[in-house]
Amino acid sequence: KPVIKTVNIRSIADLEKANKFKANVKYLLFDGDTPGSGQTFNLEVLENYSDDFILAGGLNSGNIGEILKTLSPIAIDIASGAETNGVIDLGKIKDIHNLITL
Repeated sequence: KPVIKTVNIRSIADLEKANKFKANVKYLLFDGDTPGSGQTFNLEVLENYSDDFILAGGLNSGNIGEILKTLSPIAIDIASGAETNGVIDLGKIKDIHNLITL
């Protein structure tokens, strides 16, 4: 079974520190400094990252299209971006799905 390690990214230094986990996990999941807040982080840090990764951190229908033009995660975590008042919103999930499957 694959192991996923979440790494909170504040700067390039955090990305460099994440490399120590790569030998022991299948994927790194990159998230912002405050997981679950719906806040994005400086995604430019990942622009030259060449290994497979999962992306989280404030992804929603308003930003996912642009983000996926520059980054190529193998999966995305849209948890807070698919909620309305803390409740999963099927409409938001459908909106994001339609944006990323075009």
